[in-house]
Amino acid sequence: MKNIIMLVFCFVCCLSFAMFVYSATDTADVTAKVSVNPVFKIDANLGTVDFGGYTPGESQPNYQGVLLKCSVNSGNSWHIKVTATEFTNGTAIIPDAPKMWFQKVSLAGTVNHEGDEDGTDDPLLAPAIDRVVYDSAAAEKVTNGTLAVWIDCNIGASGITPASGDYEATMTFTMYE
Repeated sequence: MKNIIMLVFCFVCCLSFAMFVYSATDTADVTAKVSVNPVFKIDANLGTVDFGGYTPGESQPNYQGVLLKCSVNSGNSWHIKVTATEFTNGTAIIPDAPKMWFQKVSLAGTVNHEGDEDGTDDPLLAPAIDRVVYDSAAAEKVTNGTLAVWIDCNIGASGITPASGDYEATMTFTMYE
């Protein structure tokens, strides 16, 4: 009886081993890929800032805020510069106007000419030709990072009374690596 049990046990073990060694197996590998598109974009929340009317001799602390939204994923350092013209009506200008300050809202880098609507010791006065106002942190990547631009019409600050008329200034913000 012992021999029969031993024989059955050996037979079952051999059969199990044979099934394990000779059973069919197969594998399939799947590789997942994704391409992340480059993003390098700057937008302003306003296209026009209207300071309204000004009466010579009156104080005109009239600050307006513009939000610049920046998105970049290159992994390189990047910057924002501003080019601004003085207020002009086509024949006359208003000197030293507009005046601007910059305030980072959700960015990690360095702001030049920093301040807020309460003023600063380092305003940027027009005409400001290609002045860098923001330097990103090393390899700063952001989606809708925000830089606030405070603009003061600064009329009358130079002591000169401007001629009557409608004046415009253009501010161009350029983001670059």
